[in-house]
Amino acid sequence: MKPLVTKGWNRDIIKEYRSGKLPILTINMTRECNLDCIYCHTDAGEKDKNELNSREWIKIIDESKELGNEVLWIGGRGEPLLDRAFEDVIKHANDIGLTTILNTNGTLITKDKAKFLYENNVSPEVKIISFDEDIYDYLAGTKGKLPFLRQGLKNMIETGYGQIIEETDDSRVTRISGMLLLAKPAYKSMPEVFKFCAENNFTPSISDVVAAGRVVKNRNLEELKLTEKENEKLLEKGSKIMGYPLKGGFEDCHIQYGVFVQNNGHLIVDRFGMSCDVCDYEGRRSIGNLRGISLKEGWELIKNERKKNEKYISRAYDEFRCYSNKCFSACPMALQSQKDYYSE
Repeated sequence: MKPLVTKGWNRDIIKEYRSGKLPILTINMTRECNLDCIYCHTDAGEKDKNELNSREWIKIIDESKELGNEVLWIGGRGEPLLDRAFEDVIKHANDIGLTTILNTNGTLITKDKAKFLYENNVSPEVKIISFDEDIYDYLAGTKGKLPFLRQGLKNMIETGYGQIIEETDDSRVTRISGMLLLAKPAYKSMPEVFKFCAENNFTPSISDVVAAGRVVKNRNLEELKLTEKENEKLLEKGSKIMGYPLKGGFEDCHIQYGVFVQNNGHLIVDRFGMSCDVCDYEGRRSIGNLRGISLKEGWELIKNERKKNEKYISRAYDEFRCYSNKCFSACPMALQSQKDYYSE
């Protein structure tokens, strides 16, 4: 069976980057969240001060379009649906022809919200950590939210999500993903999640527990992280259920080839000039703030930083490939955060 791929992620982001385009704009909206997940890599919870408003986000999105961008990924330091700017951002992105990929925990997706997302060309990535209520409550750090996730998933499916919208020579394109966390407490319940994804055409987006954010704060990496053998077994089971091989090991992280804008306007880069802030890790820094410079100026700063560090980027990825061929950490920086965790 052909693999599932979610609309937005079916683009060749690295090819677009090499052609000179800004291939993807990633934004972290509010830090506010209605869950308190014990694995959270950003330690989300309360709203940050000085978060960007609708007008500021729309200006950045317009500038990204002028630089050739066609994909907006809303990662969120928390739950993006709680941001007051959320609907304005979604509507405007659709109005100018962007495909939006939305990272959400799914518990706030009412029927009206599902319809709004569907009509505005949004590809949701929904966190499905377990369908076992006790395990879900434990990992989410909040009791009683699983029924809301189930209802949110039902609302999205009834709206039209989960259908195959295109079939290529090597994939089936859908408009929704299930974000599956490979965590030790959920190990036995994961086959049920894979089964749900297979039955409803949710692309399984698989991630590992990262030594960042709340994991570092709580020192609970050992409690959460699967062994290499457990990872392999889950991949085997998941591949059998999905009907095609699920990818394990190292993959170049495409989002790093775009720009990553923090909820306060900072453009985030790592020590090599790659752009990502999926994890709260000290190796990342701001290269400028879009309240003071244009996105075009920031994009030039980032490209110059990458050019300067080109040989070091290559070396870092080569080392990462050798060290972690079975690792689901996204990049050398995530690997470094894990090394630093164990060295503390």
